[in-house]
Amino acid sequence: MVRQKLAHYKKNAPAWYIGFIVVSLTIGQISSVADYLAVTFASEGYLEIKLAELLRNVVFVVAGICFLVPLNYIYFRKRKDLFVN
Repeated sequence: MVRQKLAHYKKNAPAWYIGFIVVSLTIGQISSVADYLAVTFASEGYLEIKLAELLRNVVFVVAGICFLVPLNYIYFRKRKDLFVN
């Protein structure tokens, strides 16, 4: 849906794309937390290892959002005259 909006230069396509980035990364983060909780309840031995992986993933997701959203916002703001349909 987002790809079609971008391909047809719909007016709100950039907002949809930026929202898609945020939602995708957030869903990935929720999945990581769910995995951590599942492993935590399954066995105590992997608790420290999985916590380190979870924290690393949180940092990557936050960095990804902080990097991709402003970058795409600037990109689409410069090309706002294209998205008029």
